[in-house]
Amino acid sequence: MSTGSIDLSRFPAKNHRIKKVLYLVLPFLPLGAYLTRYSYYAIRHQGTLGIMWLCIFPIVLMPLAIVCAAGLITAVYCAVRRNWIPVILFVPLISLGFVAPLLPLQMNETEQHFYAYRAQYEFIVEQAHTGIITQDTTSGAGLFQAKVEKSDPLVILFSPIDSLYSYIAYAPHRDDLRSVSACSWDGRIESQLDEHWWLCFRDWN
Repeated sequence: MSTGSIDLSRFPAKNHRIKKVLYLVLPFLPLGAYLTRYSYYAIRHQGTLGIMWLCIFPIVLMPLAIVCAAGLITAVYCAVRRNWIPVILFVPLISLGFVAPLLPLQMNETEQHFYAYRAQYEFIVEQAHTGIITQDTTSGAGLFQAKVEKSDPLVILFSPIDSLYSYIAYAPHRDDLRSVSACSWDGRIESQLDEHWWLCFRDWN
């Protein structure tokens, strides 16, 4: 043994406790990765947060950082002790947290508004198809604002009155929303609500 080094084998009881604690970390690797992934999608699903995301994102990443650091320490420790099973399991366990199916996300306010007043949304679409509402016309009977973005094919962007960044879009196909700023270059399509209905988030308003 070289001068200044510590022979851990002199402390078998202590080594056993350390190994036990480090082994307990392994089940938390997929759990931490999954919770971080779920938190990211859950927060993102609520709409655009703007600069607030710079404050929230580090908090979301904290569980993953903690479990990854603990897992890496466990892997290094076990590698030094020539116990290869935890080392081999490290990457698969982390990966499991990222590939496991997500639990259903709670609907945000815009989605709830759409399902609560869907008949009114569809009524606006019928009016647009018959020419009562034309391009660049705004309507909504106080429940939302509806703007016909294109008439051929028909694309309508609905904005609930209490929403600044979340929109409901009607379009025959997803590709028809490429010309709608809130669903393309100035925002994104978050999810498909039904065959011709989409939830869009605008990044900047």
